[in-house]
Amino acid sequence: MAREPRLGVQEAVTVTVIFLIAKLFLSHQIILYHVGTTAAWLLPVLHTLVALVIFLALAWVLDHFPGRTIIEAGEALLGPYVNMAVSVLFLMIILLLTGLNLRQFSEWLLTGFLPDTPIGVVVFFYVAAIVVVVYLGFDTIARVARVYSLFLGLGLALLFAMTTPYWSIQNIMPLGGSGPGRLLSGGLVTSGVVAEIFLLFFLTPFIPRGALRTIGFWSIGLAGCVLTLGVLIVSLCFPYPVTSELSLPVFELSRLVLLGRFLQRAEALFLPMWVMMALVQLAVALWAVTAVLSRSLRLPCSKVFILPAAVLVTAVSFYPVNVASAIELDNGFLRLWSMPAIGLITLVLTLATWWRNRKGGLPRDDAQNP
Repeated sequence: MAREPRLGVQEAVTVTVIFLIAKLFLSHQIILYHVGTTAAWLLPVLHTLVALVIFLALAWVLDHFPGRTIIEAGEALLGPYVNMAVSVLFLMIILLLTGLNLRQFSEWLLTGFLPDTPIGVVVFFYVAAIVVVVYLGFDTIARVARVYSLFLGLGLALLFAMTTPYWSIQNIMPLGGSGPGRLLSGGLVTSGVVAEIFLLFFLTPFIPRGALRTIGFWSIGLAGCVLTLGVLIVSLCFPYPVTSELSLPVFELSRLVLLGRFLQRAEALFLPMWVMMALVQLAVALWAVTAVLSRSLRLPCSKVFILPAAVLVTAVSFYPVNVASAIELDNGFLRLWSMPAIGLITLVLTLATWWRNRKGGLPRDDAQNP
């Protein structure tokens, strides 16, 4: 790409963590509470382990293609025609993810703060903002994310701390939920909630050589801790039958907070944090769409795809007739099938790399394993 961004380890980690945990502010937790019941907080732990396995497999593949993305590595391993199918699959996942997140972030803003505003107005301002940010470049997004991460960490810490009067250990009893078998099978079925790890494999040309594993471990580990803590605190504040019916669990947490007699709408204090979270996550997702298109078509610049990608994302966001349909499409389709698709891609690329190694056709980049 023209003027490829150059990121440090801290910028890459913070932008990836924010991209991974943004779903905490949406309704992805609904499926976790349905499956895990009182032990729903254990599911993000299992999801983190699944994400680490897939990350390590694809990181090993990219060891043999230093400075290339997963798209370019796939073309070298599978050929242009099979790799085009892989690229289309990545593109579909990212488009669905971005469009559905855009719709849910917009609906959340309407529900909590702007009930009389047309949905089209909110979507337009979100899209306009992320188009400008993506045009400035991914390095700009990453540096903004690094600064914003300080306020995000402080805001989440304050939110979780201010809900302590409502914690009840009885809400997470029994600790095993519906049983180990149900938790294990349910955790594997719902592992699509970590499908966003694909972002790491588009950052390889822009990060220091040999830093992929460091960035991956820190990103996945920190995101897993935040998601686990978020699910656990919601479970501590609300009993199981209630948690399974909350459409926006973290938003409901903020509504519990009372800051004295004259400050009873504490959720408004967290509005800037959530809006900024949405903008960073959506900007990264839109950049990923343009990255897949430009890398697949071997074009030197991705900026020509920004406006067409924004139109596609907007169209996807308006496909669900209402927010309930958007949540169902997200949890019942995208999160259910995205991880099997990424798992299949991982298996194929890993086997292809192993086969080429066996025949002595691939070099190994030892700098990736200092």
